[in-house]
Amino acid sequence: MRIGLVVLVLVVGCSGDNGKDTHSSTSTTTGTVTGQTTGITTSTTTATSTSTTTTPNAPSVVVGNGETVHTALSDGDHVTMFHGPQGGWHIEVSGFVSNTGSAVAVAPTVTHPASGTLLSGIQPEGFILLAGWTIASQDGDFVGTKALLDDVADWATMRRFCEYENEELELCVHIEDLADRSIQADDCVMVIADLHVDDVETCAIAR
Repeated sequence: MRIGLVVLVLVVGCSGDNGKDTHSSTSTTTGTVTGQTTGITTSTTTATSTSTTTTPNAPSVVVGNGETVHTALSDGDHVTMFHGPQGGWHIEVSGFVSNTGSAVAVAPTVTHPASGTLLSGIQPEGFILLAGWTIASQDGDFVGTKALLDDVADWATMRRFCEYENEELELCVHIEDLADRSIQADDCVMVIADLHVDDVETCAIAR
């Protein structure tokens, strides 16, 4: 005489949290055979698999001030307004870029918040290969980009530039990955404008 009893329990659970899907499966089978041979066999199997979809780190840029070396800027830092031999004015801009390709477009802007005047921002963007960029790091820096303060037509006189000594300016940088223009980042700091030492006396006369 044989008596067979089979019990099958299957539990499946799925949960998702922050892009993680966990699938757990537990299967238990119990069999009992009575007769000439009697035995109990129990088998329990648990399988858990976790798959995580990682969102790439967001692109970023840290605006700085440097002609040859990138130096990050913080609110309240001083930057120099340079007066070139041909009469133009500019501020040196640098940046540290993360999570982009090796080549980026860079567009700086300078605004005088107190008056809302755009001092720089209509110049063509520059195309730059990031120094120190590697496939592994996905970051690098650029230096020596010039925010041209005289690219706005009504800022032609020297006296008006001199008036911005010790004034608070907003310096911003916008970058775009040249391989994918949808990959973009911005950074802005509030800085204090200084005159170059060579312009202090000239501006005193111009005033």
